[in-house]
Amino acid sequence: MAQEVERYYPADDHGLPMSMTLLCAAPGRAALLGLNGQWSQPQPGQPFAYGGVLGPVGLPGRASSLLQGVAERLAAAFALRGVVGVDFIWHEDCAWVLEVNPRWPASAGLYAPQGGLVRAHLQACLQGRLPTPAQIAAWRPTRLRGLQLLRLPYAVHLDASSVAQWARQSDVHDRPSAPMRLPAGAPLCTVSAEADDERALRRRLDARCAALASTLETLE
Repeated sequence: MAQEVERYYPADDHGLPMSMTLLCAAPGRAALLGLNGQWSQPQPGQPFAYGGVLGPVGLPGRASSLLQGVAERLAAAFALRGVVGVDFIWHEDCAWVLEVNPRWPASAGLYAPQGGLVRAHLQACLQGRLPTPAQIAAWRPTRLRGLQLLRLPYAVHLDASSVAQWARQSDVHDRPSAPMRLPAGAPLCTVSAEADDERALRRRLDARCAALASTLETLE
């Protein structure tokens, strides 16, 4: 069974953009799958466009118990069920909630790579059942895991060979299933990687995105 790994994520002076990945069941019950760090990929007219997520991360002190309470209050207030995401800014030991996403969030891809999360989602929605602490611990990766969107600053036409090539790569997700033309700045796919610390993980994600982008330069 994988052991829970805590990593303390340093905030800057403006606060740390984060999210919680939750499994919720009525009435107001929430199981915290993990805390995640997030970053943006600014686009024209969208300065805070989603760029990527990594986790699980930790916060010092009583943060986990505080956020568990926030999760339970949100679950009760909005009658949340199943896998959901909550975006917040962590600043000076306070969680400033930005958004509650009552749907399967991108951060769910960080957890339970061996499977089981869809079944838990259905059990929470239909039966009001939440996983045990042991199940949650087993779903958390033993290394830091990250997901990052690949966007290109120019329009690109994905041909059949590109689509087929990506389909064979296990670290490329959310990829187009058929040839298509995508405008500049549109998400092309999601890239995943693992590492022992955030700096190494972000380097791997950037390098993987750059490698994929180089294969598309001739398709502009």
